[in-house]
Amino acid sequence: MAEQGSHPPIVRQLRVVVAPPFAGDGFGHSYREQQRTVHGSEPVIVASLKEAYALLDLDDPHFEPVEQT
Repeated sequence: MAEQGSHPPIVRQLRVVVAPPFAGDGFGHSYREQQRTVHGSEPVIVASLKEAYALLDLDDPHFEPVEQT
C-alpha cells in the first residue's frame, strides 16, 4: 500500500480508499502516512464503493485489474 500511496491521485486530486468491513481504526496507516509525506494530504477512508463513487463524482466506472508482483 505504501508503494501505491507514492503515486498521485488521478480523479479530482482526491484519493478514496474503501475499507474492508473488518478493518479497525489503524487500517491503511502506512498508506495514509505515505500520502501525507509525498502529496501533503491523506486519502479519505470510506465504508463502501457507493460512498467512494459519490465522493469522486463517478456514476458507472469501469476499472481494470491491477497486477501485483
